[in-house]
Amino acid sequence: MCPCEHQESLVLSAKFFLSYLKAPGLVGAIAPSSVFLAKALCQHARGARHIIELGAGTGAITRYLREKFPEVTLVVVEQDGPMAAALERRFGKGIVVADTIQSRQDLIKGIPDQSVVVSSLPFRSLPETIAMPVIALLRDFLLASPERRLVQYTYGQRVPFRSPHRALVWKRQNLVLRNIPPAWIWTLQQSDTKHKF
Repeated sequence: MCPCEHQESLVLSAKFFLSYLKAPGLVGAIAPSSVFLAKALCQHARGARHIIELGAGTGAITRYLREKFPEVTLVVVEQDGPMAAALERRFGKGIVVADTIQSRQDLIKGIPDQSVVVSSLPFRSLPETIAMPVIALLRDFLLASPERRLVQYTYGQRVPFRSPHRALVWKRQNLVLRNIPPAWIWTLQQSDTKHKF
């Protein structure tokens, strides 16, 4: 990371914390994801031909997704305007969408079966009016192919949200202690999937 990127990262981290103070339920954490959490999340996106990142924030996870999967199509969704603009400066135009996934459902249409959503959305603290449309969208995304999966983290041992369909099953993957706070990584996908990519 060059000095200018480091400086911008510090500014974004401060903005992230201020956003948390203003609306903790929408932000969900007091600090951006650690390098260790970002790397662990990337492990569960292996084999994807298309990745959608939800709630990219400061780009801590985006950076490792881009480094780990340079040949994979990556779409980054971040509703905060200044953070989305900073992400676009770092990762290029055409990658970052400054909006919400529920407003841009076109982003999940016509994508390959081997697609993964990597989410940083704090479902447990989001208002139901925001969480439920996103969960319904993720349900449809996952039911469209047994090869698709959601990679999500949470700060507790309970599932990030209740499975929206009986065919979709959560699997707790691993605990990342080197994060503030420590985070559990979960995957959600069809229970009878035989395709592992």
